[in-house]
Amino acid sequence: MLKYLLIPSFLVTLLIAANPIAYSQLGDEIYNSVSSYKKMTKTLPQMNSIINNYIKGIKKTKELGYKVESKPKLSKDYLLSLRELDKKRQVILTKLNAMLYRSMDMNDAKTFKKILHSGLIDFDKVADDVIPFYKRNFRSGSIKEIDYLIKNEKRYKIDAKKANKEYAKRLEQKRINRMRNAAKELDATREAKLDSQVDKERTKIKKMMNSELIR
Repeated sequence: MLKYLLIPSFLVTLLIAANPIAYSQLGDEIYNSVSSYKKMTKTLPQMNSIINNYIKGIKKTKELGYKVESKPKLSKDYLLSLRELDKKRQVILTKLNAMLYRSMDMNDAKTFKKILHSGLIDFDKVADDVIPFYKRNFRSGSIKEIDYLIKNEKRYKIDAKKANKEYAKRLEQKRINRMRNAAKELDATREAKLDSQVDKERTKIKKMMNSELIR
């Protein structure tokens, strides 16, 4: 994955050593990516609010994690805090992936490059779409991590013409899916309006019936 290529192994070792011991499998994954999120606040300022809030939560949770080592009773609170952070992290990554695909749809090579350089994208999951876009819009060497994967990993060696055709098919399918979703939303809105009108008519009839009974 691209994100693992961006962090030197010796640095990862140092980071892990400085993290709380309790629930380290989840904690390390959160703590070791803080620098990547901080970097994003400079390269993608539109994400500042959600990321800064996330980083503040990491700091508080990490402090709690250290306390667990001497106060085991706090372990439940610490685990809950880690899980809450993980939920926030998934929200950020979902937004980031959406921005990545939007940048490709709009042919925004600048934003595309910034997002990939964040080191937070799971490259295996987006490779089929990212590589064709990269080959069409960048010179070799523009993003060294992608060049490395294309050169050394067989599964990423995609023929340019074939890749463009496959990418075009996926874009068309996404367009069709968006149209279908829009149609479903429109139908749902119409049904909601119809239900509302029916309710109004029922209320009107009930009032009329009650007025007749009073007479």
